[in-house]
Amino acid sequence: MKLILNFFLKLLSPLYSLSFIFLLVISLINCGDGSGGSSDEVGLPDYRMRPIVFVHGFMGSASQFESQAQRFISNGYNPEWIYVYEHDTTSNDALTIMIQVSELNNYISKVLEKTGADKVNLISHSRGGFICTYYLKNNSYASKIARYVHIDSTSMLVPAKGVPALALWGEPGLLSPDEVNISDATNIHFSDMSHVQVCTAKESFIKMYKFFHNEEPQNTEIPVLEDDAVTIAGRVLYFQENT
Repeated sequence: MKLILNFFLKLLSPLYSLSFIFLLVISLINCGDGSGGSSDEVGLPDYRMRPIVFVHGFMGSASQFESQAQRFISNGYNPEWIYVYEHDTTSNDALTIMIQVSELNNYISKVLEKTGADKVNLISHSRGGFICTYYLKNNSYASKIARYVHIDSTSMLVPAKGVPALALWGEPGLLSPDEVNISDATNIHFSDMSHVQVCTAKESFIKMYKFFHNEEPQNTEIPVLEDDAVTIAGRVLYFQENT
């Protein structure tokens, strides 16, 4: 766990000056009550469009997946099949991580129950990669995962064998050279992308979509609203300012 703590301490330095994250309240990332879509809805997932569960990173939130969620939706995904497991990132000890692994399993079980799908596609970023790689060490848990995307996290833990994995890496320097490849996974490096950018970029979306569907997406741009008015709600998170 010392490696985990050192990893996240490195994230705090030059990556984040003063930033604002607006957590948009959108039903597509909520695994609460509410009915699922009917068969008449456009974009109801077929056998290839399994639900997506995203696990955010340190000081992250569902908003880190907002741009990618919109891209998936523009390619036919039902918004009600895209979910985010939100969790507290203030503690990185072994007990906290294992509790969150169990919570993630319960969350995925609820997603499967709600959607009726056989498995989900799992995506993690940064600290979320620690949770997901421990999750995939459990064969029972791993049986619920069709494909796994590991975004710019450590590779000291290897995803479960039998679960196809795609690893996306950002600019060099944040991770040591021996941490930027995962055996038994497809590794793609974006040397010009920051740690957060590699999670949200169009180029990353294209790789994820092709990994899930074995074909290129039809749309890669975020749809533009016709209405000029945009409503947002939620909270503001202030990152530490380096002086």
